[in-house]
Amino acid sequence: KGKGESLDLFDEAFTKISPDEKLSIAKSAAEEILGTDPRIISVQSSWNDGCSFSYIITSNGFEGESENSFFALSVSVTVKGEGDAKPESYWYDQALSFKELKKEGIGRKALERALNKIGQKKVASGLYPMIVDNLNCERILSPVLSALNGASIQQKNSFMLDKKGVKVLSDK
Repeated sequence: KGKGESLDLFDEAFTKISPDEKLSIAKSAAEEILGTDPRIISVQSSWNDGCSFSYIITSNGFEGESENSFFALSVSVTVKGEGDAKPESYWYDQALSFKELKKEGIGRKALERALNKIGQKKVASGLYPMIVDNLNCERILSPVLSALNGASIQQKNSFMLDKKGVKVLSDK
């Protein structure tokens, strides 16, 4: 029963971007690095976009609609490492609006990340301090957040059941 204000989650430009323009952007992202380093084995770029519309009516009187769009550009790079090693990495950007999507620098960042992997060595098993790349934080925190989801608790599908008042996570 909101006042109908838009959250600006849909970009009107979505329907105006031609397939040729999307292809050109993806090609440009790969061409940023093609031929720039002799260690490059392969480069892959991709464009992804989408939009959705939903209309919801519930038995408690709620009625609402939502429309959203997204745009994404990514580049993956494989490079020649030491010996038979073929380090690889990627970089991407994603945005709700076309104009806010970064269309440059994606390939260069992917190449930088792949080149940084050259010379990595295996270490002995043990307890070590861990540094987590901010791109992977979601993967670490996702099980905790899923357990706190109201539906998980209501359906008794959470390890957080009966933990009210009990410390379950480290102070860190």
